[in-house]
Amino acid sequence: MKIRSKVDLPVGQNLQDHTSAIIGPFIMDTPGLTFIPERDMDFSVIKNYITHGTGPITDPASVTALAKISSSKALASRIDWPDVQLYFVPCGVYKELSNILTTTQGYRKKVLDELFQPYFGKDGFLILVTLTRPKSVGEVLLKDKNYASPPIIDPHYLEHPDDLEILIEGIKISMNLVEKSKSYQRLNATYCSKPYSQCLMHPFRSNAYWECYVRHFTISAYHPVGTAKMGYSSDPTAVVDTKLRVRRTRGLRVIDNSIMPVVINANTNAPAVMIGEKGSEWIVYNWLFVIVQRFVNS
Repeated sequence: MKIRSKVDLPVGQNLQDHTSAIIGPFIMDTPGLTFIPERDMDFSVIKNYITHGTGPITDPASVTALAKISSSKALASRIDWPDVQLYFVPCGVYKELSNILTTTQGYRKKVLDELFQPYFGKDGFLILVTLTRPKSVGEVLLKDKNYASPPIIDPHYLEHPDDLEILIEGIKISMNLVEKSKSYQRLNATYCSKPYSQCLMHPFRSNAYWECYVRHFTISAYHPVGTAKMGYSSDPTAVVDTKLRVRRTRGLRVIDNSIMPVVINANTNAPAVMIGEKGSEWIVYNWLFVIVQRFVNS
């Protein structure tokens, strides 16, 4: 692009993110177990929330439980660091659900309608099977010389075959949990029996079917990290040092999740706060040192 750079560093490389495959709906034949706005939302729900801070709308994301699991590949590596996270979303199935997921997650509405429409009005839940130790690594690149142009973001999702295998294993674990555990069977929870139309060329619930399904229904968990990697001066892939200072520059730091060398195997909000606190602490200490030094020399 013929852009003269002040410093040549691998900014934008090492992009890592968590991906989630949405599984469901799982249907329960006992009414009232989950929240369906079209059926359950009324003035008393809003009043209860405003006056007491309780009720179903206190949890807007509808994620009520999490599970962390080590896949067979993680266990075989003898590093018991869970690589699958399950989000349990007891949202029921209602008409607006397709629109919400289309807006927030980028699905095509007709794809979700095919999945949900036969079960509108039913109590149920979804499970998000999330890959938390991805091996696929992406990149962020400049589109052109125009600073206002959006960058090219290529996450390379599912490029590494292990990522796909682990997601499929996570789906099977979720299915077994619902279909074989006593707790879920007491609720008569069942997986929807209608195969997705774009995967009909494969036997329903076979590995090939789940691979096809995952490639259609996997989304970002919005946990991107790594594009300004922290590392030692001997690491050619590092952008910042261990004090978050951009290498070979002065007065410039990166203080956000992009400095993570490897994505953590959990949600990234708390680490972002920690990185911000630590980075601001270093800035304060640096300026305190400068002020004290000026005072001593004056």
